[in-house]
Amino acid sequence: MRKLSFLILSLILNIIINNHAFNYNKNQKGTHMKEILKIENLKKYYGNEKNLTKAVNGLNMTEEEGEFVAIMGSSGSGKTTLLNCISTIDTITSGHIYIDGEDITEIDEDKLSDFRRDKLGFIFQDFNLLDILTIEENIALACVINGKNQDIDEKVYDISKKLGIENILKKFPYLIDYKNIILKNKIKIEVKDTQKIVYTDEKWLKFIIKQILQNSLKYLNKEDKEIEIKAKEEPHSITLIIKDNGVGIHDYDLPKIYNYGFTGSNRKKTHSTGIGLYLAKKLSEKLNLNLKTTSEYNKYTQTEITIPKESTYIIKEGDPC
Repeated sequence: MRKLSFLILSLILNIIINNHAFNYNKNQKGTHMKEILKIENLKKYYGNEKNLTKAVNGLNMTEEEGEFVAIMGSSGSGKTTLLNCISTIDTITSGHIYIDGEDITEIDEDKLSDFRRDKLGFIFQDFNLLDILTIEENIALACVINGKNQDIDEKVYDISKKLGIENILKKFPYLIDYKNIILKNKIKIEVKDTQKIVYTDEKWLKFIIKQILQNSLKYLNKEDKEIEIKAKEEPHSITLIIKDNGVGIHDYDLPKIYNYGFTGSNRKKTHSTGIGLYLAKKLSEKLNLNLKTTSEYNKYTQTEITIPKESTYIIKEGDPC
């Protein structure tokens, strides 16, 4: 159960700041490389016998050092569950996972944090930083946890310089994009009547809303920049409406906005919609959501996301996400 208002707020802050088969591309090499990851008959089940979800069911795979691997599959196919098992974030039902020759399924719980710190690296979809600490303090915290207490300021600056973020070290994570996008460009965002509850895949719904909001922010080129977000409820659906007063879209361009790499006649090629809206449309179809955009050139663009109350793809309370 997700409140639309909560999803929108978190997205604005982020913008403003069965066997499931896995397809993976292996970088084939002519010479034998060191085996870095080996998975044997991995199973991860949720629920009980009456309501059993086989998120990962008997997976076997081996990867060698230096390979680049992409795990692909439809929403709900178990990709995140697999990564959580490999990274020891989640415990497995059965099977074995070997990283650098060590069976991580046999490691004592007390030693797992040390293993993650020393052996693994994580790149999350979101920042996953501590909001009560500044960017500088978040980086320094990693140094302290690793016992590297000397010259922390110098280390933090060196890291931030490599990443090109030295100018935001004193800012809090949730304010980064907010300061740079919303306040800097004097954009007014009005959110109203979004206290609606929907049952759907939160992760992908957030992705769809985020793409639409980002696209609106990209084309607000007027002095009085405004984005209005509201929701309306009907007997069989809830519709989220996102409307901006930006450059708008010509009638002849409107049918093409969800095409991959679309660039309207009134937009620079460097500001194409890219793959974001294309993926949003595809995901909407997958989730049985209706995505509709209307626009008037040089006046507004409005996108509606209609979520059926009786969807063919819903997540109810208590189901694993």
